Amino acid sequence: MKTQSLVFLLEAARHGKISRAAHLLGVSQPRLSQAITDIETELGQTLFERTGRGIVATPAGVRALGMARDIVADLNALEAEMAKAGAEPAEHVTLGLPPSVCHVLAPPLVTALREALPRATVRVLEGYSGAVQKALIDGEADIGILYSGQSHTGMPADRVLVERLVLVGAAGDPAFSRPAIPLRDAYALPLALPSKRHGLRQLVDREARALGLTLNVHIEIDAMAAAKDLCRQGGFYTILPSCAVSREIAQGLLAARPIVEPDLKRCLCLATTTARPLTAAARTAARLCVATARHLVQKGEWLGEL
Repeated sequence: MKTQSLVFLLEAARHGKISRAAHLLGVSQPRLSQAITDIETELGQTLFERTGRGIVATPAGVRALGMARDIVADLNALEAEMAKAGAEPAEHVTLGLPPSVCHVLAPPLVTALREALPRATVRVLEGYSGAVQKALIDGEADIGILYSGQSHTGMPADRVLVERLVLVGAAGDPAFSRPAIPLRDAYALPLALPSKRHGLRQLVDREARALGLTLNVHIEIDAMAAAKDLCRQGGFYTILPSCAVSREIAQGLLAARPIVEPDLKRCLCLATTTARPLTAAARTAARLCVATARHLVQKGEWLGEL
């Protein structure tokens, strides 16, 4: 039985609700429910009674929880002692982030990692989602942000947030005189989008097929900064999350409007490599990545839904 399983068990008991515990742990509710079921199967005991109001520990569950607390406390004490004694060499953690996510998440996340892992070397690998996915598969990255529409090829992935996509173009462009742009109209404009191996393009293409629309892609460009420069010069438009252009909008360089009819949204997931076991530093980085992203949404600095 893994330590994570014990932590899952304790958090579920502490909050009394699977949904609440899963949210605070940064994992999906089905994953937490399955983890508890697996523990019960392994121990051959029912540890919780499921009620309409949540979960309640059975007598066997009370005994198991007491022992689990002692085990987790001992392991935490051991880790703290080893870290204090400098018994282990400094660890390396590599994060893979798409450009639009890196723009808003990297600064506060790196700050949080420096505080939590002062001896670890942190590397941020920026690339479109296809490149991040390959880095995770190859073991070049430990954790990374992908989109739910991508095939995660067996990699563990948990939902982080859902963000809304916007049409982006030059400031003062008449196309942005409306408060929102219907998807059909957005797709008819001359677009500069990433190539089809990238998650955002796959989402845009999928919506086009579902509605029987043809994308008016004038140029495929796998560089977000260059795509924004083309839009700023006029004549081209692109589709991005609003957080990717907030700075340029504030400076009066670009304009953006939400895409509607239907709303265009994407779900961001945190995926971890299966090329090797995650180190303690990588697990800490994964938890902080989810927590930092959700904190930015709660503060209104990242327009998304939890």
